[in-house]
Amino acid sequence: MTCVIECPTLAQGGAAQIAMWLDANPTARLVVVDVFAKLRGRTPPGSAYEADYNAVGQLKHIADRYGVPFLVVHHTRKAGAEDFLEELSGTNGLAGAADAIVVLRRMRGRADGVLQVTGRDVDETELALGFDASLGLWFGLDQPVAELVMSDTRGQILAFLRAEPGQTPKAIAAGTGLAYELTKKSVKRMADDAQLYSDGRGHYFVTEPSESP
Repeated sequence: MTCVIECPTLAQGGAAQIAMWLDANPTARLVVVDVFAKLRGRTPPGSAYEADYNAVGQLKHIADRYGVPFLVVHHTRKAGAEDFLEELSGTNGLAGAADAIVVLRRMRGRADGVLQVTGRDVDETELALGFDASLGLWFGLDQPVAELVMSDTRGQILAFLRAEPGQTPKAIAAGTGLAYELTKKSVKRMADDAQLYSDGRGHYFVTEPSESP
């Protein structure tokens, strides 16, 4: 692995310098740019979309020429958006020039996150991830993404019922540490939203995607 901590911006020959390194290292298997804003430098005047598209396009041209994938790290906006592509800092030209976009969205105040993927040659998908601070690594969670983005109360109830299916609100409250009245109201609302279903005797189960309660 070769680590370079200084590189000219694209306008000052940064792309050419990366190409020269690839010429000198024909067995290279990956180039990581971290972060893109440093390599890009100042945005030239004119159309912001064209500037974003051309900047990423320069790196894509090198990647295609040498047959080496580029992983380009970029920032997201602080404000959220319905379409995760709109969270990229900049215009849609960034996503338009790249072959694939991967956005890591971390839940505020939690170590869990959602990895969202889209691109020309990949299936669009979402993956639930957890973070191990001791190792500095993200790892896959055996948990639906929808559970990560819902309220903590519903998430706790779902996690408990996955481990202990068929419990009453009283047992769920005892098992999760949630208040009984809150639990009783929550499981009813979750049943209304088809996240849970009842056997008619006050015992609740998680509704799996393939199930019809």
